[in-house]
Amino acid sequence: MLVAVAVMLLGMAAILHLQPVNKQPLAQAQQHLLVTASSILGIGCLVLWSLRRILSRDWRAALTRRTISPTPLARDIIPAILPHPLEPGLWFTLVVWTVWVVWTLTVDDRLAAGLTLENGLLQDLTVLCYAAAAMLLFGLLLRGLGPRTGPGLRRWWLLTLTLGCLGVAGEEINWGQSVFQYETPEFLARTNIQQEVSLHNIELPGLPGRHWSNDVLLIISLFGGTVLPILVLTSPQIRRLVWMAEIPLPPWVSQGYFLVAALIPRDGDLLGRLSRDNIPSELREVTIAFAMLIWAWALWRHRTTIPADFGDHTVRDGELDETRIQQA
Repeated sequence: MLVAVAVMLLGMAAILHLQPVNKQPLAQAQQHLLVTASSILGIGCLVLWSLRRILSRDWRAALTRRTISPTPLARDIIPAILPHPLEPGLWFTLVVWTVWVVWTLTVDDRLAAGLTLENGLLQDLTVLCYAAAAMLLFGLLLRGLGPRTGPGLRRWWLLTLTLGCLGVAGEEINWGQSVFQYETPEFLARTNIQQEVSLHNIELPGLPGRHWSNDVLLIISLFGGTVLPILVLTSPQIRRLVWMAEIPLPPWVSQGYFLVAALIPRDGDLLGRLSRDNIPSELREVTIAFAMLIWAWALWRHRTTIPADFGDHTVRDGELDETRIQQA
């Protein structure tokens, strides 16, 4: 199936590339984007096909965990947070940040207007948070690829998170264009709202002029700050599924930051009240970035596993209890 989908996508890319199009610049730009997207997706399917044996082995290993009878508690699948003096500090920082965001959006946004400028302080902080999170997650990923590590799906989740953090960091600096000032390709310049090398500012069909990526970030923050904690606390089936699939969940502090990010209004909701319309989305971006960094740091410090009897919840100092894992 993967090979068939890859052949279909690559064939579609070839047909689109050879197909004559309207001479209008926008139509040509959209054709280039479709060819590029189809090619990337087709190659991705071939990569998955080449990894099918490893994926099947890890999937079978995850299914064997389904036979464990006890249902994990929330503390069994939520990673332990950082050392004691740091955890209250993170919660206090969240409270202070929330108060400042409310003040900015309701009373005075002059400071935020300066901090949220393009390539400004908060954008640089966003990039640093995502880059640091990617490094921590990549370190965990490498540790999960060792010869003494058993099969499982955890490494694939870590790979997904690592690529996601790298992708967002790259988008924030326009894939190096903000640093090296190279010219934007013509097909991107004609479809990108800001005429930059980035995907999150591309105009999608039916959504002209809208920053659709802001809505994506809002959905992510809503899920991480409201849906996820409710499901983990109330649904034994979800907790069992998370444990079986070895999904590395964010700690409670990260979920708190996601919640605050979800409460920040969308761009346009405060139209005319702020000096710049994109201040809310910039504040949401840096809040989510900090949540991701805390998440990665917590996973790095406390690699959590659920033994068969759930009697010993956390593996301390990054050491895996190999005997219990083999039993599970």
